Amino acid sequence: MTGTAPTAPAKTPGFFSSIIAWGKEELQTIEGHAVTLWDTIEPALVAEAESLVAEFLGTAIAAVKMQAALVLSNQEKFSNAKDAVLEAVEASGGSVGNTLLEFLVNLALSLLKISTAASLI
Repeated sequence: MTGTAPTAPAKTPGFFSSIIAWGKEELQTIEGHAVTLWDTIEPALVAEAESLVAEFLGTAIAAVKMQAALVLSNQEKFSNAKDAVLEAVEASGGSVGNTLLEFLVNLALSLLKISTAASLI
């Protein structure tokens, strides 16, 4: 016996460690592509949203006003207003996603609340 302890063999990367390393590399690549894609489409998305708000905010305000009495009596939660705005958008030949549609109706509701509050002062 020589008095030195046996050394453990060098550990090689395991199967899961290799998969994790590969996944990290792929995520970095995908992240770069996602940033490039977002930088490409973001201006168009913003322009589309601004155009929709400019064109249909008046419609949304009118639709929300029409539902106000039902909302106050707990008979409605502005789904009819959403439907009215959606019909107006589609009648114009356009289309709108649900998130943008809800934003438009909520914006109309907020503006009406502000104007009502301001008129009470």
